[in-house]
Amino acid sequence: MNSSKRNLEIRNNRLSRRRLLTLLGYSTVAVTSNLGCAKWSHLELEPSKSSSTGLPPIQMSADSMPIELIFLRLVPEQLPELDSVWPRVDEQAFPIELRKRLDRNGIRAAIVNDAVPLPLQKMIEAVDNRLQDDPMERAGLSADMPSHSRLLQCKSGERKEVAVRPSRSGSLVMLYHDGNVAKGKTYVEPALQLDLRVVPQNDGTAFVSIQPEIQYGPFKQKIVGQQEFALRRELKRDYDTWRDLQIKHRMKPGQMMMVSALTPKRGLGEHFFFTETVSGTTEQLVLLMRLGQGKSNSAFDSKR
Repeated sequence: MNSSKRNLEIRNNRLSRRRLLTLLGYSTVAVTSNLGCAKWSHLELEPSKSSSTGLPPIQMSADSMPIELIFLRLVPEQLPELDSVWPRVDEQAFPIELRKRLDRNGIRAAIVNDAVPLPLQKMIEAVDNRLQDDPMERAGLSADMPSHSRLLQCKSGERKEVAVRPSRSGSLVMLYHDGNVAKGKTYVEPALQLDLRVVPQNDGTAFVSIQPEIQYGPFKQKIVGQQEFALRRELKRDYDTWRDLQIKHRMKPGQMMMVSALTPKRGLGEHFFFTETVSGTTEQLVLLMRLGQGKSNSAFDSKR
């Protein structure tokens, strides 16, 4: 690797860290008074266009907004702290029927409206300390879904595939509820992911939604559209999606959506929000999504 490319990667990491601290609202005062120095230096930044002079700030078009995704992997000792977070966030921001469907499938979601609750701040700091102190954590080899963060630039309505559990050999028996009906299905070589979409609005807010889905089986050539009078084909896998479990909320910049599993684990929550470590233990995942600031534009589509 040449020196100029290496320097660009170093700058990219630093830029990721600055953006994460900004999106999490860790001002100098808050960090000094509550947490000490928050590090989070090992982040993955979605590639963006750069000039020959270096790496510029992400350029937001009028119909796009940045969103930070943070996956926290919790050791068992942190679960009491997680339990103390839920009363401090707003689960009633979502319709009661959606909450019932999520509950039947072992998933829990809430909106963090104002300041990040202190127990959640402590969880973030503890995970960050592990990232700094454990070489396996830093390398992302400690579990099939390690703690990490990504900053995404989302165009209006664009589908973003967020990997939750990587594709693995063998099969997975998934038990879930479709309405009030319990169902089950066996998936071969499954890969679990979330369909993330952001739709900016003309007042600076945005509709943010995630929807669980699973890809499985071998790749197949499929028709995905038509271009210049010819059918366009791509190699794709079969997939199932749970549209009735779409978690959607109109968020303001700085607001955070929090999603995790219910305990005892069950349904989709057991597979989407628990991960296996290299030592053979199972640990819970928490997904945090924080909306950044986009450009204001009265031409934004205000449809949901």
